Amino acid sequence: MSQFDVYKVKTENADWRGICSLNGIDFDSFWTKQEFTSLAKLLKPGESVLGFTAGMVRVTVSGKTTLLGKDSWLVALTDMRLLLVTTTPLKGTVKSKSIDIKKVSGMVASQNRALGQLVIVSNGGIVTIENAMVNTVKSIESLFNKIKDVVKPPETTNQKEIVPNTETLNSQEQAVQEPRQMKVQARKEPVANPFSDELDEYEEKAESDVNSVVAVLVAFFFGGVGVHDFVWGRGIFGIEKIAFSVAAWRSAANGHEIISALLVLGLTVWVFIDILRMLNGKYFKGRTCSRIPQIFRIITFILCGAGLLFSVGSLLSEISDNSKKDYGGHVYHDDIVVAYNQNAAQAKVRYENRRFSIIGQVGSVEKNVWGDYLIKLESGGLGYASPTNKVKEMDLYFSSRQSKEILRLQKGNRFAASCIGRGLTFGTYTAEKCVLKHVVQYK
Repeated sequence: MSQFDVYKVKTENADWRGICSLNGIDFDSFWTKQEFTSLAKLLKPGESVLGFTAGMVRVTVSGKTTLLGKDSWLVALTDMRLLLVTTTPLKGTVKSKSIDIKKVSGMVASQNRALGQLVIVSNGGIVTIENAMVNTVKSIESLFNKIKDVVKPPETTNQKEIVPNTETLNSQEQAVQEPRQMKVQARKEPVANPFSDELDEYEEKAESDVNSVVAVLVAFFFGGVGVHDFVWGRGIFGIEKIAFSVAAWRSAANGHEIISALLVLGLTVWVFIDILRMLNGKYFKGRTCSRIPQIFRIITFILCGAGLLFSVGSLLSEISDNSKKDYGGHVYHDDIVVAYNQNAAQAKVRYENRRFSIIGQVGSVEKNVWGDYLIKLESGGLGYASPTNKVKEMDLYFSSRQSKEILRLQKGNRFAASCIGRGLTFGTYTAEKCVLKHVVQYK
């Protein structure tokens, strides 16, 4: 494979870093990253990029010099033309101009310790790239000299000539240092603009720049309902995530906790994959992405890993709870109070993470934001709300699927329910996943 074939392959893959490496240029030293993103869309079929430079662009036609804006332009030398690209982020536009390589009669590069300059002499005028990186202009000049014999200018009878002033152009170096002293002598026809009058000289709407950090944060906090998919153009996946979330919620409400936990785990993994694709930019379909700091990447991985472990833990917990069987004993709520007051360690063994039947008296019935019911037990003869007792309150949680039975309960009713004890926290004994067994008999 010849060297130009290598350039062709790297161009097809949009491997601009690889092309810079072939020329001994540091890709990361370019400050025109957004222009690199737009470059692939501006190339013609079969066109190969050979090298890059960047800087301020001045155009001299008929002795008049014009600065093409205050922004730096990315200059790409291809086997067909010199392509100049700049972006205006505030307006969201990409501008490009080109010079047919056949119309370029010569290039001269000069450099000092800090900056370089590239003078391009074409049939229509002189284009000067100023404030360029020193090593890039020499690379462009060298590449042009290699291909200029391959690409021959067309023979025309109406070709305009640029004749330098003999007093100021004794050498090519003088042409670089004093380009304004050059005199453009044309024929009777007006001097043309050096840029090609082709369709590649246009202004198009650029795709919006994506703040990757904001996208990752939105996905992390609101990914369960697909907000990030709706914001960044993947609405169908957002709808699917909403469907997953609703299915998980309804499964939990109907008492199918394992199915709900499986759906939540699948949704968590899905959002985690979206976040990974955001970190490497693949999620945004080639749109320009802001750079994500390394520390933010590390924090994101830690948080996503923690969320994934939590989802796996929830699934295992649901499986474990589902396997717990009621050991058959009936315990009055005051018995739990006495147990914690006399021997808290023994009470933890008997009444935590085990399913057993609790007999109590309704104090109040409430409904939480998840649709579950909370029954607070009323104090019995021992009065467990007294300051001397470790147990101040007792809360039992029931799923919404039992709403018909629970809504019949009144303050003071006595009932029995099979629950999984969760233990004592800040004076409140909690039991979850309760199922009503008897109500009428204990009025």
